[in-house]
Amino acid sequence: MKVVALKPASYWKRLDDETPSFVIDGLIHSDATMVTGKPKAGKTNLTAAMVSAIANDQPTFLGRKVNTHGTVVVVCTDPGEAKKWGRRAFNYGCVNRVFVASFADVEWDTFIPEVVAVAPALFVFDNILGATTGNSNQGEGANEVLTYLDRVIAKGIPTLALHHAGKDFMNYTPRGPMGHTKYAAWMRHNVDVLKSGDGTLSLAINGNESADVALSVGVTYHGDTLTASYEVLRAQTKEDKRPRGADTRKRRRGLFEEVAGNSTYMNAASKAEVGRLLHSSDPERWPSEQAARVAFDRAARAVRGVYVNDKGWTAPEAA
Repeated sequence: MKVVALKPASYWKRLDDETPSFVIDGLIHSDATMVTGKPKAGKTNLTAAMVSAIANDQPTFLGRKVNTHGTVVVVCTDPGEAKKWGRRAFNYGCVNRVFVASFADVEWDTFIPEVVAVAPALFVFDNILGATTGNSNQGEGANEVLTYLDRVIAKGIPTLALHHAGKDFMNYTPRGPMGHTKYAAWMRHNVDVLKSGDGTLSLAINGNESADVALSVGVTYHGDTLTASYEVLRAQTKEDKRPRGADTRKRRRGLFEEVAGNSTYMNAASKAEVGRLLHSSDPERWPSEQAARVAFDRAARAVRGVYVNDKGWTAPEAA
């Protein structure tokens, strides 16, 4: 079957419009996410808990909105790990919405069409090091795995890869992926997991489309070491100093003010409802409800806008 690589820019623009920036706000990006940490830091169990939130239609995880729900596909590279993922899915009550494959059985040319047929809300690759036969510190070793993950992402499937963090050096504990810089360049978002105490994790979160965040998370295991409950103990957000184009800021502020100043949206308490109304009022400008919702979501984030009962949508700058 011939694969057509070239697509008009309108195809990618429409895909961007219709895709939320995050599967889980600030945790799992809609393109490439990497969860990193040292062995036994808890990165796989944390990922499994996020998977259960997606598969079980939970509205939030760690207080952050889950934007996309559905099935999840997991590929395991470590021996015996597929069985553990099966146990995790069973314990979380989502065994019928999580599909697991052992890396030893994966032939990418036939496997990727299988994944596309399932149309998962998330594709999880656990983990990179177990799939690398070359030197992970060399570009060739990184390309060996990332090329295949890119093929999954190109199908519009959000992809999360687990990878080891670098080794401690004297008193310094590095955060983020070990090995070649290609790993850091590949990911759009990184959640680095570090054990900070008994039953406590330190999460260092950073990415291209959000401010850096440090979370202290409490962990309560459910009678085993595979499933757990997580709660935020402390959160610290670093100021987002990334430059934004004046046109982008003006456009997003303009859209928010358009909604905030129109009585039509007074009772639209959710961004999804705003998206529905925007689409119905101007389908040429907003070709789908999803495109309008995503645009308004970005506009509201840009001005820190919130919905207030009896007032509608408002922002601190407008207060």
